[in-house]
Amino acid sequence: MSSDLINGIHARVPFFVVLRDYAENARGADRVSLIEYLEAICNSPYGINPPAHAIEYLLLNDRALVVFDGLDELIDTSLRRDVVQAVEGFAYRYPTTPIVVTSRRIGYEEASLDSDLFPVAQLKEFSQEQVRTYAQRWFQLDEDQPATERQRLTAAFLRDSEFVSDLRVNPLMLSLMCGIYATENYIPRNRPEVYEKCALLLFERWDKQRGITVPLPFEAHVHAAMRSLALYMYSQEQPQLIRSDLVGYIKRYLLEKRFDDPDVAERAAEEFIDFCKGRAWVLTDVGHEKYGFTHRTFLEYFSASQLVRLNPRPEALFAVLRDHLCAREWDAVAQLALQILGRTVEDGADDFLKITIQAAASVDGHSRVNLLSFASRALQFIVPRPEVVRGIVASCIELLADPPNTRERRRTASFELRASTGPSLNLLGASNELRSSLARQIRSELQRSLEENWRKESLWALAFVPWFFYDLSPEDSIRADWTYWQHWAKENRRFLTETISLAQAKYYWLDLMRLGVGELDMKEVLDRHGAKALFEYRVAGYGTYPPIVYNLLGGYAGSVSVLRSLRPGRRVSTSRIIDDLETYLPEIPPPWLPYRRDYLVLTEILHTTESRRTSQTLKRMSQELIFFMAAPLVELEIRAALNIRNYPLTQIYSTPLKAIFNARRTGEAESAFPALEQLTTNAARRDIIRRWVMGEISYIKFPRQRTGTGPDQLRDE
Repeated sequence: MSSDLINGIHARVPFFVVLRDYAENARGADRVSLIEYLEAICNSPYGINPPAHAIEYLLLNDRALVVFDGLDELIDTSLRRDVVQAVEGFAYRYPTTPIVVTSRRIGYEEASLDSDLFPVAQLKEFSQEQVRTYAQRWFQLDEDQPATERQRLTAAFLRDSEFVSDLRVNPLMLSLMCGIYATENYIPRNRPEVYEKCALLLFERWDKQRGITVPLPFEAHVHAAMRSLALYMYSQEQPQLIRSDLVGYIKRYLLEKRFDDPDVAERAAEEFIDFCKGRAWVLTDVGHEKYGFTHRTFLEYFSASQLVRLNPRPEALFAVLRDHLCAREWDAVAQLALQILGRTVEDGADDFLKITIQAAASVDGHSRVNLLSFASRALQFIVPRPEVVRGIVASCIELLADPPNTRERRRTASFELRASTGPSLNLLGASNELRSSLARQIRSELQRSLEENWRKESLWALAFVPWFFYDLSPEDSIRADWTYWQHWAKENRRFLTETISLAQAKYYWLDLMRLGVGELDMKEVLDRHGAKALFEYRVAGYGTYPPIVYNLLGGYAGSVSVLRSLRPGRRVSTSRIIDDLETYLPEIPPPWLPYRRDYLVLTEILHTTESRRTSQTLKRMSQELIFFMAAPLVELEIRAALNIRNYPLTQIYSTPLKAIFNARRTGEAESAFPALEQLTTNAARRDIIRRWVMGEISYIKFPRQRTGTGPDQLRDE
């Protein structure tokens, strides 16, 4: 969110929509639009009666801010897609209104919003430094302990909880884990055990610590009833139910397990719901006589536990979960269930994963991707038999080499660290115990596949991806793992020598890698791949890293980070790159780039902050070079500005260039002629810039525009 937007929020009317509440109105004959729903919630629950068309006026005139909360809480994927369609339609109808949609990351890809409309940003959890600070302060609260003992407990807790470092970055889980450690002096080594300990801490001790007791007529069945209720709620289209439904379900459960008399069972069910409702961590009121689990973590844990109790054999559990895994639903529950199965049944997790791989071989498309994604991510917490691991690796590499289709590949594979999708990349996040054997197996499969067909760009991307993502390395807790995979990628150059020379000539990013290790210079990159290599930020059609133009114009730390990343710990000479670009880039005839909507994100570098404009990198660059690097981005911005109201005017790094770019934007070419004379360049290049200002040449090959408005009306080349 830009600073201008933040500064303008005070002048906007905020609207907050809980999507699980709206979902009931999103389909069927009585479907309600979001604008109608906004009007309805103003009346109830807020008791405001806005004038006719007032909300429409606010939305159309940049006077509103809308937050759509909890997209992930719509468990049913088809229902979520209906809601996504409604939200996207709302965004198209009110393009000037800032809209924020919240969701957990897991499962988002299966019903995601249009990335052109809704750029994705992730809220950070605690950093490891914040975890340390929290733990220190937590243990310091016990003044009955000597200061040295409190320090010892803090250090021991941080050490013993390292294996679940990804859990402790969640503030709730961190608080509960501190409580467990304070009383038991250890952290369970199994993830479901951690959840179980946290749940029991709340379930059994919370009230006792406050001196509260609530007797129930069926205490022996309380835990079982909680598990059963959780799975029942999780299985619904929405995991929130009205009180009568909850009471009815528990009544039926108690009639089967505990009571013969329906009236007694109903009274006990009422007491049980009141018991759960009275604990903030169990059920919370989400509407009039409507309840849901306060913390989804515990809803998922209890649901997973119940699934395994009902289906203790791997074949039976997979049969229940298969459709959900194929649709990438119930992901957190399924992963927890797998770990619980592995803890309670001999070879249970191994056999489940083996069945999963076999099932993946018999399906196509998203189902195959989702099954392999589940299996590969499971290796973070499960250490199966070697044959099972080999099967997972071989299946993931086979999928990477032969994805279902280009569109699906881009959707299902993501070069973000620890991505929730991209089965092959998920292998790099496997547990330390598996790391060495996995590294050998992945390399062996890559060698075999690339010897058969060196044109498989996605396989090259996996072989070298750690180098490209050095600057996006994870938190300190797993930085050592990432360093391991960087070394692995470096070694791959030696193992793949016979075929890499062929691929480097075809794929620009492999030539950038050669540039990064000093095997060729920028002139050779430009000769072979053209100016497009400076603007590209995708590897093998998916994934992102900062392109060269971003680092030079954005001025990040005076370096070209994407190139430095290819040589961890050593810098590529930025001056040499700039000198080569000064000499050769202006000589490349336009157009340089075909139009693609995703290039629009690059225009953000034209709005960098004042501090970046004064970076050392920019000071080394002539205004002439800045023009040639920024001109394609300005053209993209101009085309977008013609169709989007209030699009920001280009702000570039000097008065002459600002005048030149504004002249192209307004069509008043003569206004730029004095600024042209201020540029230090030769006559031939000054003439190129003049012709660009007059619109005679273009560095972007735009397709013909269809009838309509918005950059989405342009077809990608």
